[in-house]
Amino acid sequence: MTSSHQVTQIAPVNIHAPSTSMSDSYLFTVGKLDAGMAILIGDRASLIEFPSLLLPPDVTSGSIVNISVKRNKQEERQRNDDFDQLQQDILSTFGLHSPEPPRLRIRNVTQTSVTLEWDKLSLASATLLSLDIYRSDRWTPMSRRLAAIPNPLHNTSTKLSGLDVDAEYGFHLVLQTTAGTYASQPVKVKTHKMTDTHGIAVCFGNVADPQLEEAAKEQLKVMGARWTEKIAIDTTHFVCSDPRNREAASEGRTGPAHGTMYLKATQLSIPVVQPHWIFACAEQKRMVPISSFYLDQEPPNGHAVRDSISRRRQSQSASSELAEGAREGPRAEPATPQTASTDVTTPGGIPNIDASLAAASLPPIAVAEQGTVDGDALNEEDLKTPPAPAPKDLPLAENAEPLDDRRTDEASTEHHTGTEAHALEPSTSSSSGFSDVNLNSPARMEDEEEVDLS
Repeated sequence: MTSSHQVTQIAPVNIHAPSTSMSDSYLFTVGKLDAGMAILIGDRASLIEFPSLLLPPDVTSGSIVNISVKRNKQEERQRNDDFDQLQQDILSTFGLHSPEPPRLRIRNVTQTSVTLEWDKLSLASATLLSLDIYRSDRWTPMSRRLAAIPNPLHNTSTKLSGLDVDAEYGFHLVLQTTAGTYASQPVKVKTHKMTDTHGIAVCFGNVADPQLEEAAKEQLKVMGARWTEKIAIDTTHFVCSDPRNREAASEGRTGPAHGTMYLKATQLSIPVVQPHWIFACAEQKRMVPISSFYLDQEPPNGHAVRDSISRRRQSQSASSELAEGAREGPRAEPATPQTASTDVTTPGGIPNIDASLAAASLPPIAVAEQGTVDGDALNEEDLKTPPAPAPKDLPLAENAEPLDDRRTDEASTEHHTGTEAHALEPSTSSSSGFSDVNLNSPARMEDEEEVDLS
């Protein structure tokens, strides 16, 4: 029984003479057949070992098979392209990029601490071995290893405490990888003096009095300090009046005695103080020791701060009332009656009878409509003419008898009435015997030519 089967490879290759035709096949007789290998005998008594898995399933010893072999150039090209791409990927991944040195910078400086930060490490294809911080100062100009950065693949900042006040330091990072060692550029920093409060970074917790918290924030702004609502690595103080969480205290719920932010501050060794510490620093314009401002004691400036907050609250209340009044509009003032203290004297010292009558609450005298006298219209010049003043202490004619009190009162009244009538009459000529009198200057009645007292 003969069988025909194609395979892509046979060994050895040069058993028979090569054929020029791609369709040529070779005739073999199956000799020994095992589970994994078969012995094929060729026309020229050549023996080859051939995988039995490539033979037809019904082949047994003595079967004759035809095996044809041809070259697959298309598959060769595809595999060559795949291999070249693999080489290019290896080069671009492991041969073109290398780790970059860390870029170190300063985040915050206080009197005794420095907070440093850097960008996320770029390792390329290398493996991280360690990341260390080095320090130099005036006592040790040569940099020495200070500490290793924990979890350097995720941490991008560190805080160095225990430094001297008003001292200069230098820091840099050293990155060690499987591709080599890389150092960052050094940074120089000088810690603050005790009178410099710019480095204060406060995180506010639960402050029971909102007015106290707002006033403390204003004091921080004056000092050039900063505040946040969350604890960060550069937080210098945690300020609160109640260690509980703000939400639990405001809602009156029973909960743990210490809130999460308070516990985090204590775990990070951040001092916890009352808001009065901020007022003390602002008043003294320097960093004040915190030992007197812990939560379990009365601060030394507690009374002064309470008075200040009380005045602040009163001022805001007054401002609110003024703003509310401005929105509602001006209020109508109640009418007040004239009192007897009204000045009833003219500039010349002559009693003003009209004003005296009004002050005495006498019934008002009916007058004509403005601009008319008994129905006759007045011009603008007539309205400007002032009334003539009443005579005062008139001299008696020679050989004339003095008038009694009754006649004197009658004469005064008649003269006053005539003066009012003259002031309302149109001035047609100057033959009335009276000239214009300015009420703003003293009246000199002795210069008048005629005075009618009848």
